[in-house]
Amino acid sequence: MSDEERLNEIEDWRKKDYDFKILPLYLYDWILKYSLHAITDDLKADYYSRAVRVHENELRRNFELFGEKQPYADFLKLKANNFEKISDKDLNTIINIFKRIFINEYLCKEL
Repeated sequence: MSDEERLNEIEDWRKKDYDFKILPLYLYDWILKYSLHAITDDLKADYYSRAVRVHENELRRNFELFGEKQPYADFLKLKANNFEKISDKDLNTIINIFKRIFINEYLCKEL
């Protein structure tokens, strides 16, 4: 795929009415590659904090709606221990949410 095709795809996503959960993660790399959206340390911290909250809210919702208590309880313990023993699965989930927040912020900003 050429650079022009990638940039066109990014712009196509900007025009779509999309669900946050389906944003393709490869857009993160492309947006960074073409320096379309800067990410400072402060933004990284903000996006990470937001990603943790999104993940926690999803787990809480699954507990409240479907009775899935253990994943939510495990996450609360992990959070209370400052994420010292975070599993690869939880870390990857948070990183993917982080990337989708970054992508969404770029797609929603006015140029």
